[in-house]
This record gives sequence, structure tokens and C-alpha cells, in this order.
Amino acid sequence: MLIGARTHDFGNQEELSFGEKLALIKRCGYETIQLAPAKALPEIKDIHSVSPRHIEAIRADLEKAALPVSVLGCYIEPSLSDQQARLRNVETFCQYLRYAKALGTQIVGTETTHFPMPDNQQREVAYRNLKDSVKRMAEVAEKEDVYIGLEPVAEHTMNDPEITRRLLDEVQSQKVRVILDPANLILAEQVDRQEEIFQQAQAFLGEQVVALHVKNFVVKDGEKQMVPLQEGVIDFTTIGAWVKDQKLDLPILRENSLRASDRADIALMKQLFTET
Repeated sequence: MLIGARTHDFGNQEELSFGEKLALIKRCGYETIQLAPAKALPEIKDIHSVSPRHIEAIRADLEKAALPVSVLGCYIEPSLSDQQARLRNVETFCQYLRYAKALGTQIVGTETTHFPMPDNQQREVAYRNLKDSVKRMAEVAEKEDVYIGLEPVAEHTMNDPEITRRLLDEVQSQKVRVILDPANLILAEQVDRQEEIFQQAQAFLGEQVVALHVKNFVVKDGEKQMVPLQEGVIDFTTIGAWVKDQKLDLPILRENSLRASDRADIALMKQLFTET
């Protein structure tokens, strides 16, 4: 089990080169990364502009830093109502799937389109769009022998463990799995229900989880505000015990990392998820 971070949390593209970011990540004590090329490398505007030269350069920097890629991050909108726009997003994701192994990973991750409205009929339409997108993506994932990591987010189309389980059952692909982010499952007004929601996540999704995202927040004026892990309202005890009890070998990826608290955050993640 490796403790990692997102490369694009370590300075913007103009401040540091990719190699410099990797060196900083390594010095902070992280052991692996989530890589979103279009956010981490200034010369890459989107995945369609990636060339064999880019792949070779990225691999060289990763090897020099001794940092493997656990997840290839792909930020798409797979639930859009505009079919042409949605299918363009699907093709972008499929291109990430085709490049995943060349970049040393077998997981490409995405969320599922912002959808805050409570209207169940509209959500069902968005869900059908999502399912169509994921089925198309799964065909490519199966061909490339790479996993899709879908992340449920409370404000998105796939907003809770139950609908995530439904999607997995209806798509029926061994290459469609889950990236679990406990903080993303909780709305600001649901902090008191987090234990119940985390237990649902374990029951519905446990065996399908391929990576864990870790961040924490406080609620200020009704909004989430990210903070160091040990200072927030999320209690990781249940998730940590589940990871240890099941002896899961997952990448544990810190999101929204802060330089001032990296060392303390890494120590806490090891305590929560790896130490017996």
C-alpha cells in the first residue's frame, strides 16, 4: 500500500516543471502519485496533444523520482445532456485508457458531472446518460486491460453508494471499479450522518474499490473549507478499520494537500490505513 498525492496540488504549471514537482512530492515523503497530465505538464493542453515524445519524457521523470503513477486522473463530464459534448468527453477518457499502461498505471479515474438538483426525474435522465458513457468507456477499458475508477460525489450524478452500486450492476464490466473519497460522499449538512454513509459505502462498494482519496474539511457559512487531515470534521476511523480488516492493498492518495501539513498528513494516513 502506497501513500501518494496529486501532482497538480504541487504548484501550477508555470511555477514548477513536472520533474521539479515530482522531486518536491518525493521530498515531502509521498510514495506514489495521481497524474492528470493536462493539469501537471505545461506543454500538454489536453490528452489529444500527447505524443510519444511526451510519454518518453514523463516516464523518464517518473523513473528519476522513483514515483509510480497509481491513478491517471481524467476530468470529464460523462453525464451531460448534450450528446455530442458528452461523447467528446467519452472519447477523451478513452484516450486516457489507451495511454494508461504506457504511463505505468492500470487505473484511469473520473467523477460524474456536477448535479446538485434534488429532482429525481432529472437525475434519472443524467444517470442514463452516465450509464451510456460508462458502457462505451468500458468497451475500451476491456480492450486495453485497464480499470475505470468512478468516484461518487454527493453533488454529482453518481451521488451516493446505492446509485454507484446500481451503475456497477447495470454496466456489468469487470473493468469498472470505484475510487472512494469519504469527504466527497458527505454534503456540508450531512456531517452528522457520515458514519451511516461510510457503512453504506463499505456494504455496497467494498470489493470494487481500487483507490482511496483522502482529504478533510470544516464547514464555514454552510460551505466546505479544506484543512489539514487532523483538523477536519471527517472521522476516518471506520474507513481505516475497514481497509485494515480487509487487508486491502490500495493507493491512498492525499487530495488538496498543503505543504505546511504534508508530513503530519502522511503520518496520520499511515496510522489510519497501514499500521496495525
